[in-house]
Amino acid sequence: MTAVPVPVRFNEAQIESIDRMVGQGVGETRSEVIRRAVERLDDAIRRSCVGEEIAESYRKQPQSSGEDAAAMAAAIALVEAESWVWTEDGRCMPECAAIEQGIPVASGPPNQPNPQSGSAPA
Repeated sequence: MTAVPVPVRFNEAQIESIDRMVGQGVGETRSEVIRRAVERLDDAIRRSCVGEEIAESYRKQPQSSGEDAAAMAAAIALVEAESWVWTEDGRCMPECAAIEQGIPVASGPPNQPNPQSGSAPA
């Protein structure tokens, strides 16, 4: 895709913000930071439009109680099928997510007796 120069003016506070983002590594240059900002804004607007279209479709044709019950049953089945673990910092999360993120897993829930030793954690 060919880059097209676009002259634009920023006030001093905006330039300071852009420069701060460059310093934080958001982009290597002011131009890159601005391009990324435009991409994120475009994505946010697109997602908002899709969300509104979905909401509007449900307003036009709401789910029936039977569909609600089926959706809830499917959600419960998905959660129950997942292998859940406690992390060392006390969070409960899917085991695959803990592994992917390299999060240490605890032997049991926080403030509960350890099933291996029978004693509560410190």
